[in-house]
Amino acid sequence: MIISRILVSEIVLVLEMVSCLTLEEKFIEISSRHKRQLTYPYGSAIGMYLAFVVPVDLQEQDILFSYNFEANYNLPTTLEQYAFQSLKSLRSFSRQMAFKYLESYLDRQRINGEQCILRLICEVSQAELRQNGLLGNLIHVLFTPSTTFHEPSLDAKFSLAEQHGTTRSNCTETYTECKHGLLDLISYEDE
Repeated sequence: MIISRILVSEIVLVLEMVSCLTLEEKFIEISSRHKRQLTYPYGSAIGMYLAFVVPVDLQEQDILFSYNFEANYNLPTTLEQYAFQSLKSLRSFSRQMAFKYLESYLDRQRINGEQCILRLICEVSQAELRQNGLLGNLIHVLFTPSTTFHEPSLDAKFSLAEQHGTTRSNCTETYTECKHGLLDLISYEDE
């Protein structure tokens, strides 16, 4: 059985070699095929559902309090609905760009975005977040400018904020215009 398969594959190989197309022409024929794309029938959707359920403590009654989150997304039915990003645009994402997005978001929330980002950088350089798994590592890398190569577009104020943190300055007193520490929103200190 194995020998017959090998024999058949050798015959096919010999036929391919004898064929009138050269290897280069064969490659051009194969590579010029249309790329296949994934589209869905009209009206297709995908949904996610998350529920937090807490029992209510009442005697002789079973009551549950539920808080639900639901998200539904329509699936693309044509190729034009896909948002393709080139690898070059993904590589151009920088820390400066991330800080700018975060700053504008905080400003829209009526929080001093620039001062709070500087305070966050200062606090992150004081905290040991790398022991907190993937999220801690991501926060540490994003908000510690010295963890990557020098970015020429990065303002010096961000590196200065990191230096304040590494010298154990009081970040709250240094950045007084930021009333709420962003690190306090996602973490707490064990005592």
